[in-house]
Formats: sequence, structure tokens, C-alpha cells
Amino acid sequence: MALTICFYEDNSLNNFYPLTYLRPIYLLRSGMIELFKRRHPFDDDTRIILSCRENLAPLVSKNYDYPVNIIKRNDSDILFVNGRLKNWGDLSILVKESKISTQFVTSTGETAAVLFREEIQNKLPGITTHHDFQNLYEKDIEMIPQTKTTAALYNYCWELVADLHESLISDFELLKNSHANTVGDIVSGKAHLINKDNIILSRGVYLAPSAVIDATDGPVFIGENSRVDSHAAIYGPCFVDHDSRILAGKVSGSSIRAVCRVGGEVEESVFQSYVNKYHDGFIGHSYVG
Repeated sequence: MALTICFYEDNSLNNFYPLTYLRPIYLLRSGMIELFKRRHPFDDDTRIILSCRENLAPLVSKNYDYPVNIIKRNDSDILFVNGRLKNWGDLSILVKESKISTQFVTSTGETAAVLFREEIQNKLPGITTHHDFQNLYEKDIEMIPQTKTTAALYNYCWELVADLHESLISDFELLKNSHANTVGDIVSGKAHLINKDNIILSRGVYLAPSAVIDATDGPVFIGENSRVDSHAAIYGPCFVDHDSRILAGKVSGSSIRAVCRVGGEVEESVFQSYVNKYHDGFIGHSYVG
């Protein structure tokens, strides 16, 4: 079955303010990658489309190599997936088994996804938008039955933080086979790496003397051209994206995005890109924009 997946935002995005003022909800993260990049249980050639508020579309188009707010029918079924998706549950199985267009709802009655089969799409032009599909759904709602799914959705931003440990581990499994690892290039005796098999150091990573990377309790991934200074310790599961710097202090169970400067103690938190926490002090169980 040829399939296109379109990630969209629903009216619950205000539960994630202020984080979603500047980004679509599916660009938030609970682990190492954005929510929409989580491994989907369909074929690798499945097309991805992103739908978002018009004022965010130029920024999303600039930063992500996917069609934004433009849907070409392209002779395939289209699955609209709620950008708050926490896990797929049995959703993929239900999609593959569905013979007609179907709305998939969670145990709490929220829409997790809507499948539009090719036949119902014939009422729309070849190039269209998410809003056209929404109008079609509202017009032909009686022709699109509901089916319960075990898929789950995030409802508030603190749920992303609560899932950090599990998400960091699962995302590491997704990333480790697609990234070159330079752990073997680190000179023994300068930095201290514990449980090396659970550590990925990307190209250009610099570990200063006495830096500590401890993957005993979970994997550690450090992105390209990042730096870990002397007397800094990173405890897994943990993610540090490219071009970031970890200063003296301790980072544990956290997801640090690109171009951040982090000092002091950070525990079980998510930092979006360009966060500057240069000085000492504690941040824990938080989502920092």
C-alpha cells in the first residue's frame, strides 16, 4: 500500500505554550529527535508531509527538507497523524487492515490519525492542503467510521519530560546505525569513558582532559563539533547535539540541542537549540526554550 503521512497540529497545541509559539508541536522532543521523526512502522519509502500554522511555514520549510502545507495526492493513501503522537500502539496494524477511510481515536476519544483512501480523495484537486482534507472530512464524516486504537498522545509539555529516560534510550537505537562513531579516536588517559559500547561521539567532538562520559545507566550521544570541558561529567541516557559545549558541571538524563552552552548541573531536562546556561546552578525536570 502506497502511503503518505502528514503530521498536523490540533487545537491542543495551546497546552504546550510557550514552546509552541515558535514551532509546530511535532518539532518538540522527548528524547534525541523530534516527535515526527520517531520511527514509524511503515515502509521506508513512505512520503512525509508537514502541516502547520501559516506564520510558521516559512521557518519550517527552511529548516526541514519536507513539503510544508502542500499536499500532492500522488496516487497514494494519505494518513493524517496527530503531531502530539506519543506512541503508535496498534495504529499501523489498523491502518494496514482498513479497507475504507477511517478515523482512529484513542481510549480518551481524541483523534490520533485519519486515513483517507484514494477513492474519497477524488473529490479534491491534485494539489491541495490540510484544510481541504479537513473540510472534506467534516462534509463526509458519516462515510468515515471511527476505530479505537491503542496509540497515545501527549497532552501537556511536562509529559515530554516525564518520558525522557525511555525516549533517549529508544532514540539512541534509531540513531546509532546511521552515525559514524569516533570513540576509538579518543586518547586513553585524557578523558574517561565508561561503558564505551553505549557511547557515540560524532566527528569533531573534543573531550578535554578529565572529562567524564558515563553510559552505565543509559546511552550517550554527542553530536558533531561539540566540546566537553575539563571537570564536566555526562551521565546517560543523555543527548548533546552538534556544536554545543558542556562546561564544568554535571549533565544527566537530558536532551541538549544544537549550539547550547551548558554549565552547572542539569538533570532530566530538555534544552531547545541556542540555550545559554553558562553559569553554575541547577535546572531539573524542565523543558527550556
